[in-house]
Amino acid sequence: MSEPFRITFILPGYPSVPIGGFRVVYQYANELVNRGHHVSVVHAGDLRQHPGIRGIRPWPKRWVARFRLLRDSRFPRPVQWQHVDRRVKMIYLDQEPISSKVPSGDIVVATSWETAEYVAEYPASVGKKFYLIQHLETWSGQLDRILATWQMPLHLIVIAGWLLDEAKKAGRGDAVHIPNGLDHDRFYLSVDPRKRPFSVLTMYHPWAWKGFDDALAVILKLHESHPQVPVTVFGAYPRPASLPAWVPYVENPAQEQLRALYNQHAVFLHASWREGWALPPAEAMACGAVFIGTDSLGCRDYAIDGVNALLSPPRAIDALWENLRRVQDDPKLRWQLAEQGLQDIKRFTWSHSAALFEERLKEGINRTLPVES
Repeated sequence: MSEPFRITFILPGYPSVPIGGFRVVYQYANELVNRGHHVSVVHAGDLRQHPGIRGIRPWPKRWVARFRLLRDSRFPRPVQWQHVDRRVKMIYLDQEPISSKVPSGDIVVATSWETAEYVAEYPASVGKKFYLIQHLETWSGQLDRILATWQMPLHLIVIAGWLLDEAKKAGRGDAVHIPNGLDHDRFYLSVDPRKRPFSVLTMYHPWAWKGFDDALAVILKLHESHPQVPVTVFGAYPRPASLPAWVPYVENPAQEQLRALYNQHAVFLHASWREGWALPPAEAMACGAVFIGTDSLGCRDYAIDGVNALLSPPRAIDALWENLRRVQDDPKLRWQLAEQGLQDIKRFTWSHSAALFEERLKEGINRTLPVES
């Protein structure tokens, strides 16, 4: 291996609850220190892009999750829901991630459109500038402003094939696609899919585009026709008021508990409208559950309709319901999909993704972008 890099990731807050994009960064940090690099993760305590969250002006309901993220940055605790290697330096700011608060180093990585605006302004002493793009983050900003960050002098890494297509449309043909990995030591098969009674697991999230209301509509249809079928919902947030009393709800499960839930159920139902790279369906497949869900774009890297999953258009509740009925009525199809999904998902590992990530860093650190000064 070449000389180790000093690498800094910039996160847009402190994650008091599990957040997929933060998990991805922590996994890369763990893998990179295992490869001999020196890694810091900076958690912003404030962001200039969202001044209303701090009480300067009223903020709408859609900012509740972001408010919690930034509020908890004031009182950081060690991240409980994700293992972070002790060699990773965790830095918690009580202010904006300005350059004077960021370690000098060889490489700095923005992880959201907000942090990209900061990273683009950093001096060279902070390191060569990269941008890990995990979604079109329109829930927290205007599309034109988000896409403007894709034009900044940063080396782009996207986590999904559809995001690579978007980058090319934006004129960034130099972007590199590195799919996420899975922690197969934490998410693995422990119950044979053929021995599982037909049952359904789904996930709650308060944001509408996560599709929980659509999944709930399908669950209610299932209960109306087959009230004996077990259904479970889990989520990082308190139990939603819309969830019927007969549905068990598991709030903020630890990874071991989540693995058990995936293994206890025959089907994982996921109705998101659009995802960057959907982690829960992939985790469920690694545990032998059949993925019945929407083509949210962010599952296309690993889910193939009719081969290892059944996919339907986002927000098409009737089509989602029909796919659920198919695997209920045809156990052989259910087992076939589960077994194929289990095999296909094994190729996604954090070790492989980190090797590609490291190669991108090595390549980028020695190359100047046309837009760089």
